[in-house]
Parts: sequence; C-alpha cells; structure tokens
Amino acid sequence: MSYIKTNIIKGMSNDTYSNGIYNYFLKYAATRNSFVILFFVAFADASFLPLPTPFIFIAMMLLNLKKAYWFAFYGSIGTITGSLLGYVIGYYLWNTHNGEYTQLADFMFKYIPGFDVAFHTKVKNLYDSWGTGVLLVAPFVPLPYKIFSISSGIFEINLFTFLVTTAIGQSIKFYLTSFLTRKFGYKILPFINSHLKTVSFILLLIIIIILIFKFI
Repeated sequence: MSYIKTNIIKGMSNDTYSNGIYNYFLKYAATRNSFVILFFVAFADASFLPLPTPFIFIAMMLLNLKKAYWFAFYGSIGTITGSLLGYVIGYYLWNTHNGEYTQLADFMFKYIPGFDVAFHTKVKNLYDSWGTGVLLVAPFVPLPYKIFSISSGIFEINLFTFLVTTAIGQSIKFYLTSFLTRKFGYKILPFINSHLKTVSFILLLIIIIILIFKFI
C-alpha cells in the first residue's frame, strides 16, 4: 500500500501545500471512511476551503478502482451540497445592506486563491453573457468551483436552476474522470499534471460550441 501511495504522490503536483494535503487525506483513502472523506473534501472545496479535490478524488480511485464510480457519486453529491452552502454565503453573507463587502468577503478576497475583486467582476460579465450556461462550463475549467457557487448567490441566480445545472456539470466531470481513471490507471496522473489546461480549454470550447448551436 505504501508503494502505491508513493507512486500516486510522484504523479501529483509539485506544490508543497497540495502534497501536504494529499499525504494527509491519502491516510484514509483505503479505509471504509474514504467515501465520507471525499464527500467532505468536495463539499468544502465547493464552498469555502481551497482543497485539491480532483487529485484526491483520483488518488482514492487508484487505491480502489473497483469503487471508482462510487467515489464519483460521493464526489458529485459533496460538490452539489457544498455549492449550495457557497450559494448561501454569496446570497446572505457577501454584501451588507449598504452594498459594501462584509468582513467574510474581505477575508475570502485576501486568503482564498482565485478570489479577488477583479475576477469577481469577470465572473459577473460571464453571467451577463452566458447566463447559467457558465455553470456547465465551470466544472471543466481549472478554477475553484466555490468562485461560481458563491457568485451565483451574489448575483441571485435562480436557486433551482443553479442546483440542476451544477448537478449536471459536476456529475459529468466526476463520472468522466472515473471512466478515464479506470481505463488508464496511473498514467492519468502525469497526463493531468501536464495537460490539464489544454484539456480544460478543449472541453470549454466544445461546451461553448454546443451552447451556441443550442441558442441559434
């Protein structure tokens, strides 16, 4: 088991913070609590904490490929429920009655990677242009989903539409990743590390084309 975990870590990112997180959660990867751990990781990553969910998800599957689709299920449910908390944060806790940022918003702008005022404005422009179609694209972009879940609350996106779109996009992402991991095994790790941005761009382009043809 330790040999397997060592090979997984070698295929992961070289980022010190990320590798520390991987090591911590991999201790539970082969236990009966692994589903609960993945659920928590996905939940937190979709709402308030910067956690490397995709790599933890893949690592857990590699340690138990027979349960890959169960990991996809728990990862999807964790992300969907976590995104609901993110929505609540954006809707109720982001702005004061005077329209100013709350202390929580200032904290997240300062300490949560990917969150800043400039990007917040870019997300608003995306919603203005694409509506909730943005949420179908978001799972395939190398950005924390909490950015989109909190933003959906801030911009008062219809809650039902938000949850349905999130469920569709996230389920596709998790189950597609499960399929690829079962098919390619350990080879998928260096591939994702080296080509994540390229793959994300291609998927993004495909989804945009589909959306364009849908509304023509």
